[in-house]
Amino acid sequence: MKKKFLFCLAALSCLLMPIYGAVVNGTCGDNFTWSLNTKDSTLVIEGSGILNRYPWPWQEYCLYIKHVSLPDGVTYIGGRAFEQCQFLEKIVIPDSVTYIGHGAFDNCRRLKSVTLPKSLKKIEYNTFYYCTRLAEICIPDSVTEIGEYAFTGCDSLKSIVIPNNVSLIGNRAFYGCGYLTEMTLGSGIESVGNDALRTGITRLTIHATTPPSGAASSGLWAPWCTLYVPEESIETYANSIWWEDFKEIRPIGSSLMVKFVDWNNKTLSFSYVESGEAAAAPANPTREGYTFIGWDKDFTNVTEDLIVTALYEEIIVPTYAIYYNDKEGATIDSEELELHLPNAPEIAGFSFLRWDVTAGQLTDGIVLQAIYTANVPTAASAIYTNPANPAQKLIREGNVYILTSDKTYTITGQEVR
Repeated sequence: MKKKFLFCLAALSCLLMPIYGAVVNGTCGDNFTWSLNTKDSTLVIEGSGILNRYPWPWQEYCLYIKHVSLPDGVTYIGGRAFEQCQFLEKIVIPDSVTYIGHGAFDNCRRLKSVTLPKSLKKIEYNTFYYCTRLAEICIPDSVTEIGEYAFTGCDSLKSIVIPNNVSLIGNRAFYGCGYLTEMTLGSGIESVGNDALRTGITRLTIHATTPPSGAASSGLWAPWCTLYVPEESIETYANSIWWEDFKEIRPIGSSLMVKFVDWNNKTLSFSYVESGEAAAAPANPTREGYTFIGWDKDFTNVTEDLIVTALYEEIIVPTYAIYYNDKEGATIDSEELELHLPNAPEIAGFSFLRWDVTAGQLTDGIVLQAIYTANVPTAASAIYTNPANPAQKLIREGNVYILTSDKTYTITGQEVR
């Protein structure tokens, strides 16, 4: 019984598959003929115009096909033309082709090389779905859109450049390309679809000055990825809800990065310099109830990437308790009085921080001194004299500067009847 079953299976195989070395051929519509030599595994298609006839007549022989030869006159290749040709290794598509239908190379798992035509307008959905050995592909400048699932599962891709005319990348276009670590998006990109970049990308370059929409839902793991954008657009990307979560945002072609962050780790700005140069700090940030007193790291001689954090000191307004006592000394009422302090002198290059109470009591006079911080890191000596007003001198103490005693202020309490 077993021998009879094997004989029937072999007979069925002979009916389904041509003998090795045989040539099978036929027509494909009115304008095309096709021929497949099962010995050299080459499918030759001849004709001109629109090639679109599903189901495709060579589909039953797809496991024999390793190479495809297309004529220069073909202008249109219909959907699923070479679907499931799992041994197809190479195809050159003539520049006369302006359209390739959806799923044309779906599951061509040994396809390593494809030359796309220079006149192609769109890469349709599922075009290279699970072409797992496709290691590189050059997308022509004529392409304006990459459809959904176009390169899903192409896990041999390591890098890819999307040309300037592409404005849209569809949902899951590169989903599952686990070895795709570098991608460049051209200046025309406007939208990235859901899970389109769920890949292994760690370096993403975008030439568009306006941030495209969709990065937050693209599947890209932003905290692992460095984003390179035009230098003039860094702040725009950093403040965009689509791109703000990236590990770093650098200008295209940059070297060392200094990232300035606020107390809550929110990005304030980026500065990019060559080794040994000074970074440019942003304007002094503000925080309600606190005074900015400087930065936690020196950035006047940058030799490595830095993250510099803003430092603050809590604003404490001098407040005094007043107690009203009877003749036996028992308190019958009380209140707190807040001192209203004068405006501090303005000194170029320095920002006023606070008033410090340095001596005295309310009844005799409280001595106040103004405290400042330098707007930019300075190598000034311990005593700084204001060139605009030599009477104004600042003494450096750590990260702050104290107005000298000849410019102190006194507040004195007085009984009012």
